[in-house]
Amino acid sequence: MFYTKNFDDNMEIIPYMPVMSFISICPSFNAEDANVYIRSSDNVLFGLHAANIEVVTGGFPFDSSYSTVPGVPDVPEPAALLEKLFAYFYPDFPDIEFADFPTFQDLLNFAESAARYHIRPARGISKEFLRRYLLSYPREILAFAAKHSYHSLVREIAGTELMNTSLAEIKELLRNDYFYGVWSEHKDRRTSAVMQAQACSLHVHSGMSCTTWSSLKSDILLQLNRPSVLESHWDISQLFAPHKASAKHDCCFSALAEWEEVVADIATNLPTFAL
Repeated sequence: MFYTKNFDDNMEIIPYMPVMSFISICPSFNAEDANVYIRSSDNVLFGLHAANIEVVTGGFPFDSSYSTVPGVPDVPEPAALLEKLFAYFYPDFPDIEFADFPTFQDLLNFAESAARYHIRPARGISKEFLRRYLLSYPREILAFAAKHSYHSLVREIAGTELMNTSLAEIKELLRNDYFYGVWSEHKDRRTSAVMQAQACSLHVHSGMSCTTWSSLKSDILLQLNRPSVLESHWDISQLFAPHKASAKHDCCFSALAEWEEVVADIATNLPTFAL
C-alpha cells in the first residue's frame, strides 16, 4: 500500500508503513480482522470494526482529515477513556460500572466523548451516572446537558437549588436561547408563586394578641424566600413541620397548618418545567 506526497511539484511515492510498526496497540482492541484503526492522544492504537461502529453510532463519527498517520483518525481522548468508550461497540465486553470513574471529571470526560461520537449506549449510561452528581455538580451538568440537548437532565436540574441562581449565570451555563427562555419563564412563575405564598401569612392567623405568632411567621418567611422551595410537597412539609411541633398555642398551630395547606396547593398548581 502506498500514499503520495508532493514536494515542490515533484510527486514522491512513499511506501505506506504499517501503523502497527510504530504505535503501541491496545490489547483489548487488537482483533486480526479489525478494519478501522483509531489512535488515542497518548499514541495507543485501537483496532475496531466499521460495521459495529455504524450500527452503534448510525454512521462513522471519526475524522481522519488531519491525522498524523494517513487513514488513522487521531482523537483527543487518552487510551484509558477510549477503552471504556469503545467497549460499547461490542456486546461481549463487560458492562461499565459507576465505580470505573474515580472522579466526577472522569465521568464527565467520558460523557462528553460519548456525546461527541454519538455512541448511543454510552450516552445512556453516562447520563444515568451523571444523575448521581446532580446535587454536587449541578452547574457542570447543566452546561453539559444543554450543550448536547439532554432534555431530561435539564428538567431534573431545574428542580434543584440551582433554580435560585441568577439568570445571568444560568444564561452563561445554558448558552442556548430556547433552554434559557424556558428556564427564565419557569423561574418567574416560581418567584410569583413564592410571593403569593408569603402573602398568605397576613390572614391565616386571626389572634391579634398572640405573642408567638410574629416570631413563627418571620422564621417561615425567611425560608419561604426562594423559587426552589415550591418544587415538592416534601420540601414544604419539611419547612413547616418543626415550627408546628414547637408551636406553643393552638392558634399558631392551626395557622401554620392552614398556611402549609395553601402553600402546598399553590405548588401543586404550578406548571412543571417542560422542554
